Amino acid sequence: MHHSGNGNTEHKRALGRIYMNQKFRLNLSGAAILPIAIALATPAYGQVADVPAETEAEREARLTTVTVTARKRDETLINAPVAVTAVSGAELEAQGVTNLEQISARVPGLQVGRGAQTSNIFIRGVGSGINKGFEQSVGLYVDGVYQPRSRQFSQSQFDLQQVEVLRGPQGVLFGKNTVAGAIKLETASPEVGEELNGWVGVTWEPEFNTQSYSGVFSAGLADNLAGRLAIRYTTTDGYVENRVFDRDEAEREDMFARATLAWQPTESLNVETKLSYLEMDGVGKELTINAIDDRLPTPSTIALSQMLHPDFGVSTGDTAYVSFSGNPAFRVGDPPISDTETTESLSGSVKAEWEFDNFTLTSITGYSSFDFAQHHDVDFLPVSFIHNLDEEELDMFSQELRIATDWDGRINFLGGLYYENQDAYIEETTAFNGTFGVLPTSILPGGIVNVAQRTFFDQQAETIALFGELGIDLTDSVTLELGLRYSEDEKSIDKSVVVGAGTPRDFVGLVTPADTIGSADLTEYLTAAATVGGADGLNSATTFAALLNRFAADLNDTRTEDHLDPSVKLRWQYADNGSAYISYSTGYKSGGYNFSPDTAEPDGSPRPGHEFEDEK
Repeated sequence: MHHSGNGNTEHKRALGRIYMNQKFRLNLSGAAILPIAIALATPAYGQVADVPAETEAEREARLTTVTVTARKRDETLINAPVAVTAVSGAELEAQGVTNLEQISARVPGLQVGRGAQTSNIFIRGVGSGINKGFEQSVGLYVDGVYQPRSRQFSQSQFDLQQVEVLRGPQGVLFGKNTVAGAIKLETASPEVGEELNGWVGVTWEPEFNTQSYSGVFSAGLADNLAGRLAIRYTTTDGYVENRVFDRDEAEREDMFARATLAWQPTESLNVETKLSYLEMDGVGKELTINAIDDRLPTPSTIALSQMLHPDFGVSTGDTAYVSFSGNPAFRVGDPPISDTETTESLSGSVKAEWEFDNFTLTSITGYSSFDFAQHHDVDFLPVSFIHNLDEEELDMFSQELRIATDWDGRINFLGGLYYENQDAYIEETTAFNGTFGVLPTSILPGGIVNVAQRTFFDQQAETIALFGELGIDLTDSVTLELGLRYSEDEKSIDKSVVVGAGTPRDFVGLVTPADTIGSADLTEYLTAAATVGGADGLNSATTFAALLNRFAADLNDTRTEDHLDPSVKLRWQYADNGSAYISYSTGYKSGGYNFSPDTAEPDGSPRPGHEFEDEK
C-alpha cells in the first residue's frame, strides 16, 4: 500500500481534524501602506468552499481577453490553434501553488510527480521512463529558456505571470523533447515608469509547522529602467510520522530569490534581464510502504519481526506488520539521517525585443547551472540493504534569434535560429549492506559487509536548429499555417563503472575498467578482480555480477542525428468569440546513452542496450 502527496496519507491524526491556517499580508503602493489584512481560516478536513458558477457571458469574456504566447506571439486564448491551458500567476498565488506538481492537479492531461530516481512528467499519458540518461518527452521552458533535466520540474516556483501547458507535439516552434507537449512558465516583470509597489506575506500552518515568508517589490528605477525583486523562504516538518527515527517527514527547507531589470533605451527596444537562485534541502520521504502478512505466524515472519526495531516491524497475534522508513545502517550526517536531498540552481536570461514598423526581432539568451544530490533507500524493504547516493550537475547555454512579421497583406511569417550546448554530469554510488543492518554475519560473498559500485556519466550535447512558420489568410476568416523545423543533435559520452567497497560516503574503488578489460568471460573477469583488489575486490565484483549483472566498464562514444519536423494548421474564425481548427504536427525526443551500469559485458564491450534511439 503506497501513500504520498496529500494530507489524507497521514496516519497518526484523525481525518476529522480541524486545520488552522494563519496568513498575514502587507501590501505596498507608492509611499503609502495599505490596510493590513489578516485571514484566519479553519476549514474542516475535506471541506470545499462554495464558488459561484461562471456564466456563459463571463466565460466568453475571459476566453477573449486571456493572452497566451504558446506560439511565441501574443494572441487570445480562443484564437490560438493549439490545445493549451493557461493559468495566471495571480490565480496560482491565491491558491498557494508553489510547484509544478501542484499545478498539474489543476491542468487536464498533465501529470508531474516526484519519483525515487527521477521526476515523472506526462501529458496525455505520454512521458519518459526513470533512466537518468533519458531526456523528457515534455519540454519545460522558463522565460523562454529550456530546462532539460527531470529534477528541474520539481523545483519551487514563485512570482509567476502565467503558466501555459501545450498538449501534443510542439516540434516546430520548441524543438526537441516535446513529443508530448510543452510547459511554459513566464515569471512576473516590472514595468518602466511604475511606482513602488509590492507585498510581504507570512503564512503559518501549525499542524505540520509549515511556515512561509515571502516578499515582492517592484518599482521604476529611472526614466527607462525598472526593477523587481521576489524572495521566499519556506520550511515544513512534513506530514508522515517515522517512528524509527522519531521524526516527521519529509522535512523541507526552500530558499528562492529572483531579480529582474527591465530596460527601455528607446521606444522600439526592450531588454529584460533575469537572475534566479534556488536552494532546496530535504530530510526523509513523502512516502511510506506498509506490508501486512496476514498468514499464521511462521518461523520466518517471527524472525523477521524480532530482528527489526520494535516500532519498525512487530508481530501481534497472527499478523506480521512491517513499515518502510529508510535505511538505518546507512545513516549519514549529524544527527544521523538516512534520506536527504539538496538542490541548488542558478539561472539567468536576457531577452531583447526590437520592434519595427512591420516586424519584430527577438533574442533570448539563457544560462542554467543546476546541482542535485540525494541519499535514498532504493531497496524499498524494511531493512538496510541497498542505498544510493546520486549527484547530478548541469551547465547549459542557449541562444535563440527569431523574427516575426506584421505585414498588412495575407501572408505573415515567424522563424528563427536556435543553439544549445549542455554538459550533464551524473555520479551514482550504489552500496549493499550484507547484514541488513541487524544480522550477525553478512550474506554477501565471502562474508564482506559493505560493497559499493560507482558510475560516472559525463555527457556533452549540442543542438542547432532552423525553424519557421508561414501563415496564409485564404479568406478573411480562414488561415492556413505551414511550419517546418530542421534540427541537428550531437552527443558525446564518457561513462565508467568502478567496483569497490564501503558506503556511499566512504567509497573505496577496488576494480577499475582498466583492470578487467578484455576478460573472455565471467571467470576471467573475477580472476582479474581478485588480482587487483584482493578478497574484497573479488567479493565486491561477485556481488554486483551476481545480483545486478554489472561489471566494471568504460564507454566513450559520439552519436549524431538530424530531424525534419513539419506542421500544418487550418483555422476557421467563425465568430468574433469563436474559432475551430484542425492541425497535424510532429515532434521528436533525441536519442542518447543509457545511464544504467548494466550495459557492458565482462570484457568491457557495450551491450545492445547501452544506447537508445530517438523517438518521433
